[in-house]
Amino acid sequence: LQDKIYKFIKELSNSRNYTKQTKKILKVKEEKLNRIFGKQINTQGIALLTKQLEYYDLNKFFELSKEKLGLLSVLLYKISDPHNLGAILRSASAFNIKNVLLTKYYSAKDNYTVAKTSSGAVDHVNIFTINNLDSSLKTFQKKKWFLIGLDNNAETNLKEIENLNLGRKNILLIMGSEEKGINNI
Repeated sequence: LQDKIYKFIKELSNSRNYTKQTKKILKVKEEKLNRIFGKQINTQGIALLTKQLEYYDLNKFFELSKEKLGLLSVLLYKISDPHNLGAILRSASAFNIKNVLLTKYYSAKDNYTVAKTSSGAVDHVNIFTINNLDSSLKTFQKKKWFLIGLDNNAETNLKEIENLNLGRKNILLIMGSEEKGINNI
């Protein structure tokens, strides 16, 4: 698909309708977009060339959060449904959560569904991948992060956490997979 898109852009930029004054905004018939993207993707007649979503590693996460206090970040453990990933990214952005961590394996990948469901939030949240959950959680603990795992069968409820007086501690909220939750962490 990416090759088709670049070929399409090159074709447009060579057309007689393209000038420097257009600032790379071109009007194209929707039928032409449908030929490239297919009818299963609703372009609504608009296409935009953007850079590919950038994923960072755990080292970059700690570099960006170094010496900051009161951060709230989310770790998604094997969230496999792209609709769920997009909705969580949208919610994270709405609550001003800037960092979302994903397990490298068994997690939904960035795609059209994630982008559409996130309603643009995918561009406002830093996404990090972790290779090994166990060692990553140990690293968070060593760096004095407070870990909260969400689970239906938890012994402590969220209301009780309010009484812990976390102050300016950095918090990592862990959400588990659609099928198994976080039961095997």
